[in-house]
Amino acid sequence: MRNVALFVFVLSIFQRVFAQHSLPSPTVENVIIVTTDGLRWQEVFEGADSQCIQQIKSGEIRTRVKERYLPGGYWTNRKALMPFLWGAFAQKGRLYGNRNHHNKINVTNKIHISYPGYNEIFCGFADDKRIMTNGKKYNPNLNVLEWMNAQPGFENQVSAVGSWALFSWIFNQKSTKIAVNAAFEPFCGTHLSDEQKTLNAALHTCAHPWKDHLRPDTLTWAFAQNILEEQAPKVLFIGYGETDEYGHEGNYAAYLDAAHRFDSLVQALWNYVENSPKYRGKTAIIITTDHGRGTHNWKAHNMLTPGSDEIWMAAFVPGMEAPGEVKSSMQLHQAQFAQTIAHAVGLHFNNPEHAVAPAVYDVWVNPPTAIPAPSADLILSSGGVEK
Repeated sequence: MRNVALFVFVLSIFQRVFAQHSLPSPTVENVIIVTTDGLRWQEVFEGADSQCIQQIKSGEIRTRVKERYLPGGYWTNRKALMPFLWGAFAQKGRLYGNRNHHNKINVTNKIHISYPGYNEIFCGFADDKRIMTNGKKYNPNLNVLEWMNAQPGFENQVSAVGSWALFSWIFNQKSTKIAVNAAFEPFCGTHLSDEQKTLNAALHTCAHPWKDHLRPDTLTWAFAQNILEEQAPKVLFIGYGETDEYGHEGNYAAYLDAAHRFDSLVQALWNYVENSPKYRGKTAIIITTDHGRGTHNWKAHNMLTPGSDEIWMAAFVPGMEAPGEVKSSMQLHQAQFAQTIAHAVGLHFNNPEHAVAPAVYDVWVNPPTAIPAPSADLILSSGGVEK
């Protein structure tokens, strides 16, 4: 208990210091969080890895991948892989996590796999005592989406949609009041629209390369877009998963294609927001991943694989100045994302049972600065939930 008390006290000091450097609470009305599972910072900031491409056995596929994703040098390669992120998004938003500039983001959980990562993103702390595997176990921790759904003006205005089946457990679907649609779950209700009925039918006719635990990312976007159109939530999470699946298969060509496809889905979301009177100029967008992958063994990620704790983030807030790649030396942590999500719409996430890491206030600083974040040791010092 003394460690928890010290953690809370020191964390409150950090929060007050950060708040002095941040702008007043933003006035945006909506926030959309997007993740793609297990996409390395190396591909995001450096483009396709030529050494990994050389290991592709098929000469025909290897040639195609080189022609598509290795057109030139450092700058052109990453834009070939993720043209929207390094095009329109980088002109208005910021990208964090290029370790070549000592701009670092790390997970604080010690497991370095998906469920612990998503728990850290949405709960604001690592829980290595209770969230240790990707097993189908309902999350015992309060997540920021559930908390936001209980705040005045946000009731029944929070939704989550994801490719991976475990999001139903991560967001504790059995007891939460937020709307969760994961993997091959259909839209439910007695008054479904024609489009919703069509999407439900597509769940049975689409490809099932990973059986029932992960649906195609393009279909997840179709469900997300319908939610935006018919429900217009103030808070929406969209979770994609193909990058991680192809990574585990060791299929580097498909992994790159999935990253490229993810970029196009982010562009589709951006275009929707920009053409919607409800969302245009009123919506913050936060993009990240749940874990990294091995620096040398790109197929794996776990506590024994170096690089698995290294992640990245992209953020857009209306009116953001000094957009583009953030090259300031700084250390951020995944646990800070939960409070960042809440802060995006002027809220302060408060969990009465556990301290929550401070927001990435740098997002609201113009231009971005090297404000120090609390160390991983400090964030980990609570050692899980204690009452």
